[in-house]
Amino acid sequence: MAHETPEDRPSGMRAGATAPAKCILLGEHAVVYGMPCLSVALDMRTAVAAERSTSATTVNGHPLESRYHSYLMQVLDRVWKDPSALRLTTRSGIPSSSGMGSSAALSVAAAATLYDLQAGASDAEVAQAAFESERATQGGGSPNDTSVATAGGAILLAPERRTDAGLEHLWSVTLDDRAWEVHRARLPKLALVIGVTGVRSDTGEQVAKVRRFVERSRFGEETMEAVGTLVWEGLDALRTEDLATFGNIMGRCQTALHTMGVNHPSLQRLIDAAHTVPGTYGAKLTGAGGGGSVVVLTLDPEGVAEAIGRAGGIPYVLEPSTEGVRHTAGEEATEAEVQR
Repeated sequence: MAHETPEDRPSGMRAGATAPAKCILLGEHAVVYGMPCLSVALDMRTAVAAERSTSATTVNGHPLESRYHSYLMQVLDRVWKDPSALRLTTRSGIPSSSGMGSSAALSVAAAATLYDLQAGASDAEVAQAAFESERATQGGGSPNDTSVATAGGAILLAPERRTDAGLEHLWSVTLDDRAWEVHRARLPKLALVIGVTGVRSDTGEQVAKVRRFVERSRFGEETMEAVGTLVWEGLDALRTEDLATFGNIMGRCQTALHTMGVNHPSLQRLIDAAHTVPGTYGAKLTGAGGGGSVVVLTLDPEGVAEAIGRAGGIPYVLEPSTEGVRHTAGEEATEAEVQR
């Protein structure tokens, strides 16, 4: 997919953008410690629109407040260099605190919108600003979610630039003395079911829990290294369309996530339910854990969706989205738009 340049972007008194949800297939948490992570964008989107205002900055008609708008405030601090106040509107089709990247989509859409109201920016600049905003709000994390929301499609985040394994390097994201390399991965058509538990997941809390696990002993570091190896093995399995092997790797990553302490009974119920359906290759939590969602790779997505529903989850049958951030010139998002 071609990447837009600032010159391609709309500018004026009003701007807007949408960004997709994401699903981590392999590598969550380990990516914070320099391991690779494989994710896909999903056809659910968050929309942000903005226009200059002569009064105080508002969000959906309400005053901008840190209690309710912490992500937006961080993006504004990094991107908005104009003295004008703003009238911001947001709309989301992504379940919040579900492990599907709702905050990343918001940060990316907001950064793209604010840049478009000014001089514009490249996708790499949008991804960088959104990541810095996310990290400042959550107190840690990696640029994985914001990179996926910006680029769309299948994304491999790695500590080094790679040109093998069918990867295409897109851009780098940096912070202090660290750098992450963002790559486009080529994956076969996947039938995915996302099961939302309804238990809210606090990303910052789970990241801190894993940090304690890693710092406690060498075993924590070894667990992260093992997950990193599984990501590369999983990428190879997908390139050869060996879904059975990939499903097995999903299960091994789930075991590692359980060891890290981020599994939850509500997640395990949905995973167990998915495995009762013939044709299920693999299932694991996706995102920070401690609640949130599971992802299932299966030959029978409708059957898995029914099983997840019976187990108390909210199922979504989804395909990866090839489109990342979309610039809308400030047009109001419709229900169909955010649910695409």
